[in-house]
Amino acid sequence: MNIKYLVYFYVLIFLIHQPLSVRALPANEKLVKAVKNGNVVKARKALNNGASVTVLDRGSNRMLLACVSKSKNGFNMAKLLLNHKSPVNSKVTDITTPLHAAVKDNNRPLVQLLLEKGADVSAQDENKDTPLHCAVFKGNSKIIHMLLAAKAPINPVNKYGDTPLLYAWDNTEIMQLLIEKGAGVNSVNKDGFTPLHWAASIGNSTAVQLLLKCRANPLLKDNYGKTALDYAQDMIVSDTTKQNKEKTIQLLVERQPRQSR
Repeated sequence: MNIKYLVYFYVLIFLIHQPLSVRALPANEKLVKAVKNGNVVKARKALNNGASVTVLDRGSNRMLLACVSKSKNGFNMAKLLLNHKSPVNSKVTDITTPLHAAVKDNNRPLVQLLLEKGADVSAQDENKDTPLHCAVFKGNSKIIHMLLAAKAPINPVNKYGDTPLLYAWDNTEIMQLLIEKGAGVNSVNKDGFTPLHWAASIGNSTAVQLLLKCRANPLLKDNYGKTALDYAQDMIVSDTTKQNKEKTIQLLVERQPRQSR
């Protein structure tokens, strides 16, 4: 037998006995490149040629699933990968999930797709923020509704002790939604801050009124010994915020014990 063909024969036997991931190396490389470039057609071709979606879930490629949400073809790419059993809760460097990334990018279609595929709504990122924390911080009420409909926990605590409600201090609509779903109005973070402290500190009189109506405690002090009223009084105002400060102070003064007024 010709020595060249004999070598080919043994190489073929070697490859046949290798794991699929080794035999599919060229296709895997093409898949990684296609996902990076947002090329759904080439990604599908690579998968049909034996590429494994697991290559997107290890080493330097772990960022790829999170980057899908920013791709021009992100939704179609994500759908393709998920249909090929890409792990929906795969974490980037053991931290951010695709759902976190989609929420942070306000990508509602991708959020919906990930939820339909079973994304973990309780997953936490490097700050222990859940997707709900991220949605509240971004002020996206539609995504918040989607997460709550998927049974996202309403009072998860991040590494700073913040619940999602503590991120809603400047958005009364979202604040009311979270409270209606059971958010704790007297939740306290590691600095002793409550939602009322935050709302009062920026003179958000509408939020202060809502929190007080929902039984927020105006007498709670933070780690520095200050109440919400103290922060309202310390607020630096401009001509446009003076009225809000005055109304905020009035609302809080009315809730003080008579002897301290």
